[in-house]
Amino acid sequence: NEFQRSAFGLSEEHLFALNIKDGKAYIMRFERRFYAEPERKREIVAEIRERLEQQLRQYVFANEIDRLRAGVEIEVVTP
Repeated sequence: NEFQRSAFGLSEEHLFALNIKDGKAYIMRFERRFYAEPERKREIVAEIRERLEQQLRQYVFANEIDRLRAGVEIEVVTP
């Protein structure tokens, strides 16, 4: 099976790429470092995690989401 790619993000500077092969999800590219005002950090990280989980739910069983999510680190750099 060919990879299917689903990419999304808050902007082009921080983009998630999720590849699907044989029913399994692989996070192939994840730009972890981006700039945000300090007061927006927590809100942005929560929004990114929510978007990522929404994408994962389309392709993997719920019990696999926690395992995949555990491998995702989000770093926010203040300007």
